[in-house]
Amino acid sequence: MLNRLKYERLPRELKKRWSYEAFLSYRMQEMNIAQIEELVTEDELWDREKLLNAEAFRNIFNDKKEFFKRFHDDCEGRYVKRDILFLEDSGVGAFREFCSKYEKTVLKPVDKYAGLGIRIIDRVDAFEDDFAKLENEFTDLKASRYIAEEYVHQAKEYSDIYNKCLNTIRVTTFVKDGGEAGILFAVNQFGQKGSVVDNHDDAAIWASIDVDTGIVTGAEVEALDGRVYDFHPDTGARILGFENPCWAQIRDLAIELAGVVPECRLIGWDIAVRDDYSLEVIEGNVTPELNLYQSVSGNGLRTALGI
Repeated sequence: MLNRLKYERLPRELKKRWSYEAFLSYRMQEMNIAQIEELVTEDELWDREKLLNAEAFRNIFNDKKEFFKRFHDDCEGRYVKRDILFLEDSGVGAFREFCSKYEKTVLKPVDKYAGLGIRIIDRVDAFEDDFAKLENEFTDLKASRYIAEEYVHQAKEYSDIYNKCLNTIRVTTFVKDGGEAGILFAVNQFGQKGSVVDNHDDAAIWASIDVDTGIVTGAEVEALDGRVYDFHPDTGARILGFENPCWAQIRDLAIELAGVVPECRLIGWDIAVRDDYSLEVIEGNVTPELNLYQSVSGNGLRTALGI
């Protein structure tokens, strides 16, 4: 009842912009008017993303084959370092050999996002007694434009929180009109509920990071029941206050990445810290879920994006 009363007291323009459900989802009842005015609606964010990321270059980020070419081949392996096999260009023998090289192999479709279609298979020795099964599997994967990737083993700090997937850091960069690149925001992405990915809508936990220190300062709140993810629900590991290792290097890498495709000025980079504390670029996103960041952190992006 109190929350409804607070909503009704909002200025008319803000109530036209935000529904009561959005008011609760963004926890606006905890904000003052100035903070609410800084929040950007999903429609406004979508328009901004399209304006800042040129249509002719978006496929570099939407197609994993194109991304690998630009950020591995064209950059001499500086950013994407893991071994990748494109099944549409390969035979079943090459696929079998690839899967036998690594303890785990990640299979993912070239043109899907949010973790859709991703699977992890153990070393291919498991198929030795039924090689026909692998051949049939390969035919389907090849037709669906799948890729096989070397599994990236993450630093212990991330495994201690959740070890069933690779937990990445989303660092979103914004290149201003004058060409200067900066970090708009950063979040940790943790998997949960047995998921092998950290970015599916039902499986991801986001936690906002202080860009200066690399420390988690804001935990996601469950929209349905108001539960705050200060601690990981599966492992009990503390998320709030988590210190990301190699933070200075992560920031520098994100700024460097922002200049590789200057035609796309607003990109969310998913970066992993390997178990040897080197960095691996997993992907870039031309739709970096700005609205989810606002919801998790409570920080609006209107001024930062010049809206």
